[in-house]
Order: sequence, then C-alpha cells, then structure tokens
Amino acid sequence: MVTKRNQFHFIYIFNSYKKLGILICLFLFLHSCKSDRQLDKKFAIKFTKNQKLYFVETAYDKGVNHKWVKGNITYALGSKFEPSEQDFIKKTMDYISSLKNLPQMRLTEGHGDITFYKPTTTVAFNNLAKDAYLWRGFTRSEYNLDNTPKKSDIFIKTDQTNLNIEITIQHELMHTLGLLCHPNTKFLESSALGRRFFNSSDPKILPNLPELDSKALIILYDKRFLSRSTQTEAKEILGLK
Repeated sequence: MVTKRNQFHFIYIFNSYKKLGILICLFLFLHSCKSDRQLDKKFAIKFTKNQKLYFVETAYDKGVNHKWVKGNITYALGSKFEPSEQDFIKKTMDYISSLKNLPQMRLTEGHGDITFYKPTTTVAFNNLAKDAYLWRGFTRSEYNLDNTPKKSDIFIKTDQTNLNIEITIQHELMHTLGLLCHPNTKFLESSALGRRFFNSSDPKILPNLPELDSKALIILYDKRFLSRSTQTEAKEILGLK
C-alpha cells in the first residue's frame, strides 16, 4: 500500500536525482566548452599571426567558408596543355594532397570535380572570360545548398610566359579549394593570392605553394571548421580579435 508519505518521499528522491542529473549535464557541458577552448588554443599556436590573418581574409566570402567535403577530389585536363604544364599541374596537386587535412587529388579522364582548360587563342579566352578578359585566368564554380563546391572549372590564358602560367594555375587553384578572396593586408611573405607573388614570383618554391597558402588550406580543412564555419567563429578559434 502506497501512503501519502511514501509517495512524497518518492517524489522528493525523483526530484533530487533530476536536479543532480541537470547539474551533471551542466558540468559536462562547461567542461566540454573548456576542453574545446584548450584544444583551439593548442591548434592556434601552431600558426603565426600572419598565417591566421591571411586565412581569415581569404577563406570567407560574405562571412562564410566554401570548401570541399569529399575525401577525394578528381581533376582533369579539359583541353591541351604542354607536357611541362601537365607535369606542373600534377606536382602541384600531389603537393596539395600531401598537406595535412587536405583531400586527395586524383587525376581522371574527361571531366573531374576540378577541370583545367587552356583556350587555344586569346580571343577564345576573352569570349569565355567576358568581364574577366584582362586577367591571366579565372575560375567558375558551382556550389551546393550548403555552400560546398559541386564542381569547378579553371581557365588559363594562353599568351603568357611559362612562369606566369604556373603562377596563374596556383592562384586559381586556391580559389577553387576555398580561398576565394584576395587579402586586404599587404603581407611581406609571398602568397598565391597576393600581388607580390602574382606579379614577381620566386620560382624556386614552385610547384610547392607559398607557406601562407599551404597553412591557410591546412586551417580551412581542419575539422574545427566543419561546424563552426563563419569568419567570426574562425577568429575566436584562432585567437584573433
């Protein structure tokens, strides 16, 4: 027989455990937040201030990042490239594949997730480029509803030096992989998206990327930036005000 006293005692115990459960959940949540902050701090100190600043200035279009979420990205040559240019593209893609966190770049036939084109004449390039006809190259990308890339086409202008073609390939690749913007800061270090590298590259580093770009890609493709993908959140993670 359940008396009112026993019923009251049961309710009291139930409420006590309920409160204890809430306190435990709150403790675990706060501990998790603290752990995340500690992990973010350990991650952030691996990069220089300029590397972090370059990342937040280049990786966010309208405050949101756009990066591939596939483990493997296919790439193809959609038109004829010189053997030396083919070799340069392969070495650059192999280098990108070697970077921590980055997807693996796989060469395929026909069309890939990323397809390189080099129109045979300047007129053909200009017709494709439209408002970009004064540029050395340009990228056209399609995106899914969640801002992840669906496919990208890279167009390289024909009538330029071999070195400029190589620089342009890397410049457009950075846009394709998620570094969509050009930096506002005039960094002393070379970068594929900065004027200093684009106008007078140091050919000794090619086909490797400038360090600012490789570090920016490593940051962008770190798992921390899957769920926390806004520029404001990125600054918090990296300790930038």
